[in-house]
Amino acid sequence: MDIPLLGYPQKTPSLEGNHMKGASAVIFRLKNIPNGLSIIRILIAVVFPFLTAEWRLYLFGIALATEYLDGIIARKFGWVTPLGVFLDPLADRIFALAVSLTLISLHRLGWADFSLLFFRDFVVSIGFIYLVFIRGRKDRVQDFVPNFLGKMTTAFQYIVFFESLAAAKASPWILFVTQSTSLAAGLWYFLHFRENKIKQNGHSKPL
Repeated sequence: MDIPLLGYPQKTPSLEGNHMKGASAVIFRLKNIPNGLSIIRILIAVVFPFLTAEWRLYLFGIALATEYLDGIIARKFGWVTPLGVFLDPLADRIFALAVSLTLISLHRLGWADFSLLFFRDFVVSIGFIYLVFIRGRKDRVQDFVPNFLGKMTTAFQYIVFFESLAAAKASPWILFVTQSTSLAAGLWYFLHFRENKIKQNGHSKPL
């Protein structure tokens, strides 16, 4: 019952409104779990070159788990966010770069092999910087969602990294397959960006 106060009814706080706010806060935190996993991968990349060989293998496994889990969780529960679309591939490339540079410093990976392994990543990174940062086309971020060929490249890259960390050198055939998929994926992304640019120009919308 409302108690009159100076001629006006005194309103009690809305419990339903408080519950809604609390639920929204919880959902917001849960939706950022995949982003948190991506940030963990970035932090591992920062310390990776300075670790012992044993710790590198442990943290490589943790990074691989976060790579698998963040995508699975985001898709299964619908927790895909614009930040996550940007952060997940960024974390992948930062971690892969840290591992590659570590292997190069240990003379387990050559610069030529590194260039071929990362051909896909070079093409995607250049395209991303050009579209999003130079052209300001943040609406084109979805163009960088990995396709099947890109996912295969990432999987083979991790196999090469694991073999190089555990056995000092990756097997030649795994290295060849990874480089081939990287080249194919890089070519696909290049043609995809080029096709979209032609379509945009045809509609008089600058890319």
